[in-house]
Amino acid sequence: ALLTYSHAFHPDLRKAIGYAYHRRQRQLERPGRELDRTQEKERPMTRMTLASIERGKREKPFCVLVYGPEGVGKSTFAAGAPSPIFIGEAGGTDHLDVARFPSPQKWEDVADAFTVLENESHDFKTVVIDTLDYLEPICWDGVCREESKKNIEAFGYGKGYLAAMEEFRVVLGRLEMLLESKRMNVILLAHAHVRTFHNPAGDDYDHYELRMHAKTAEILRAWPKAVLFANYRVYTN
Repeated sequence: ALLTYSHAFHPDLRKAIGYAYHRRQRQLERPGRELDRTQEKERPMTRMTLASIERGKREKPFCVLVYGPEGVGKSTFAAGAPSPIFIGEAGGTDHLDVARFPSPQKWEDVADAFTVLENESHDFKTVVIDTLDYLEPICWDGVCREESKKNIEAFGYGKGYLAAMEEFRVVLGRLEMLLESKRMNVILLAHAHVRTFHNPAGDDYDHYELRMHAKTAEILRAWPKAVLFANYRVYTN
């Protein structure tokens, strides 16, 4: 059938199709092909069938990253989510009537909070990390203690920051488990700072980025379904 209709294609494409057809024929005629066909028949049926196709929207918990300058209202925004529980600097939510874990003092405390939410019965519907940049130096300290290093720079060649980035990958994995198994929403909060972008196509310019190490910030921006930036609206008279 391929050769019959190949006249409708570009001459080079006809040659390619013809070559592929004849190569397939030679494969079918090689010795032992009967055994290969038997094995193909015994393959388990594929999950990708017309009967397996789904249509329409699917309701899933939301996961969002909100970053911006200090005091713009990131925690207040997260407090409006359904039944939130905050993990981070407890003092940052003193003005809010919300549930919060104690402020983590070491990296293991963060993992323990996730374990509680995963394994114990509770009514919380949203987990809030407030803030990611508050947790980053705690993560660095945990990585340094694990490898008996004086500080994150002592690893050399940026290896300490790479190790910390992998720890945050684990955090995202734990949050994914809460999304799937507990159907909890996830809100990640972070502060922003201004950094100069070296534009290869024109003039350099300043823009806002997460106030974190660039490699860690990259994976944190890539995970949520939405990345939102909050800032002040300035009026002049």
